[in-house]
Amino acid sequence: MKLKSFLDSQSGFRYIIEKLSLSSSYSRQVLMDTPFTSTVKDIKAEYENLITFYRQFVEKGKFHFTIHGIKDKLSLVRDIRGSVLRLERGVTLDDVELFELKSLALICEDINHIFKETGLNVDYLNLCDLSSVLNVLDPEGHRISSFYVYESYSVELSQIRKEIKSAEIFNEELHFQASLIEENVRKELCNKLMEDVKNIRDSLSALANLDIIIAKSLQIKELNLTFPEISKKELSFIGLFNPEVSDNISKDGRDFQKIDIGIGNYKPVLITGANMGGKSVTLKTLALSQILFHFSFGIPATSASISAVNEVFLISGDYQDISKGLSSFASEMIKIDEVIKALNAGKRILALIDEPAGTTNPLEGTALVSSLLSRLSDKDSFIVITTHYNIDKAECKRLRVKGYCDGKMDYSLVASEGNEAPREAIKIARSLNIDESWINEAELNVNQR
Repeated sequence: MKLKSFLDSQSGFRYIIEKLSLSSSYSRQVLMDTPFTSTVKDIKAEYENLITFYRQFVEKGKFHFTIHGIKDKLSLVRDIRGSVLRLERGVTLDDVELFELKSLALICEDINHIFKETGLNVDYLNLCDLSSVLNVLDPEGHRISSFYVYESYSVELSQIRKEIKSAEIFNEELHFQASLIEENVRKELCNKLMEDVKNIRDSLSALANLDIIIAKSLQIKELNLTFPEISKKELSFIGLFNPEVSDNISKDGRDFQKIDIGIGNYKPVLITGANMGGKSVTLKTLALSQILFHFSFGIPATSASISAVNEVFLISGDYQDISKGLSSFASEMIKIDEVIKALNAGKRILALIDEPAGTTNPLEGTALVSSLLSRLSDKDSFIVITTHYNIDKAECKRLRVKGYCDGKMDYSLVASEGNEAPREAIKIARSLNIDESWINEAELNVNQR
């Protein structure tokens, strides 16, 4: 799976990507094609580079103008992978392609110079030196971002061009001779440049990665994200928040209430609470954080400890598929079955299942949720399920939304000692100024049971 395959996830991952300030479309394409990795070694290495850059250049804001200058240079980077491939295959490049190679070499030279002026060690960025390319494509050393077949490449070409310039009428033969010499020069230049193909390709990759690291670092500061600890056996978050929801409600002058949650492997977590209790947002934010972790982004929390998984499942909302003749319930059951199949295949997963079997009758729904918890227990994976049902005798960690207190919803998650789901729907409905006679009658019916 590549990063772009997660953009339509219900987790809100697209919001994070759209808020990323990348300098070039080439860098964005590289980011989109980044593979999902479960290898702890790779994740750790990516975070080490990101943390180093953030602390060197972004955290204290001392290098604001330096970063701005580098981003200006990065905005000039073009996707010339096609030209590099043609060069590698022995094709003679045209003037536009040679110009683009020269431009890349100049960008590398300028960025290396900017970093050198800071006096900081940036070897971890793996920036390349393309001076050998400049020696070929800028023989006169003018360092101008343009290219043509210079006369210094060929004495014969220089002489013919003088003749063409001094001729009173157009001389087709002279122009033809000049074009032949120019093509031979291009061929010789490309033969020399073939020695630098790997260096050119590495430079392109390094510049894209630099652009991505800068964008991630700036986003961490802008959104107040954190760097996670890498764990083996748990997912733990202090002050977890959803950046998109937080942004949306801030426009109404409201603050997002951060939550704390810990999830261990081998033992599912069951969260109960009334509607509007933030359970669905919590699941989506957990999915978002896990995805961000595997692509080495900042995590939306005060602190976080995250363990790598092979796959992330977020099952939330209405999955009705009319085109396939599937009801919401049937579609949901198929998706939950995918979770079970992944576990049976030995995958380590994060599965976040919001109100499973919530659209069927309570008796069967309760049975399905209870058996699902049993089926997903004792696995080296991380499972979180939310429900309205009263679940008995399930081996799981029980949490509940603290709920409606003093006329205000408290979204904190607290340990739940009993098996009965909280009853707060009527309180919440009353707070929404719903028809009073309806709510009063409903409350009377509840009290009579």
